[in-house]
Amino acid sequence: MTDEIFAVASSKKGSIGPRYMYGLILLPYLCWSLGTVLGALAGSLLPDSLKSALGIAIFGMFVAIVLPEAKKSLGVALASLISALISCALYYIPIFSSIGSGFSIIICSVIASAIVAALCPIKEEDDEVATHE
Repeated sequence: MTDEIFAVASSKKGSIGPRYMYGLILLPYLCWSLGTVLGALAGSLLPDSLKSALGIAIFGMFVAIVLPEAKKSLGVALASLISALISCALYYIPIFSSIGSGFSIIICSVIASAIVAALCPIKEEDDEVATHE
């Protein structure tokens, strides 16, 4: 939630005060807390087969976030593909078996980001203004 709250706060024009931030922060944290309590209660009522099926929901959410952006941006699509390929290599190649899953994510992200930054650089607004003068 901190990433989302930061994104909303940083996109607001002008200065923002404490009251704005308290309002911005309050609702997501209340909803997260309530959702956690309701999820824990519902989880104890659901059959095991349904609980195990819900374990993949986070992956579905990730796909739902990335796929629309990947359709719009070659860089996002390329970064996702490169990251997936590196992840498969780290998982299936025996020499990399000692690398933990958390560190694998970092490796995939850094390598994919570096490759995409080199292949698909984003022009900054200042560069565009300088070339038009």
